[in-house]
Amino acid sequence: MSERDSAGSKIELGGRRDADPERQEAARAKPQGWGAHRRIIPIALDGSEKDDRLSSCAEAEPYALRVLGDSMAPEFREGHIIIVDPAMPARHGAYVVIDYQGETHFRQLWIEHGVKYLKPLNPAYPAIALTERYHVRGVVVQRAGRRRKEHKHYY
Repeated sequence: MSERDSAGSKIELGGRRDADPERQEAARAKPQGWGAHRRIIPIALDGSEKDDRLSSCAEAEPYALRVLGDSMAPEFREGHIIIVDPAMPARHGAYVVIDYQGETHFRQLWIEHGVKYLKPLNPAYPAIALTERYHVRGVVVQRAGRRRKEHKHYY
């Protein structure tokens, strides 16, 4: 803790004041504590510059999403947490997160006679035929709920 005296000089309270200004400057410049050896990679907020070292690693890491709605009930109820792995291949029958026609969908990938569908588990919702370009965000590898008995691994 420090404060300034009447002359404007900095006074250290409750600690020792080092008289050597070079030593003080070196102590301030030296990284200390956890993560001091880490390097900061700047990220452009407008997306104009993309660092390949960051994107290649981060895009392959699993992430969690919360299920909203009842289109995938009864297997996935609203509020369940799903773990999505972008590195897993999307196969017939897999639960996937896909960008299609400007929206992100969580459905089961179904392939019949060479045509790919996004099939909800709840029969009240229609299946979506993938006739245009789409992007697979990842495959669901795990589900977690409020209770341990609701936890389930898919791969």
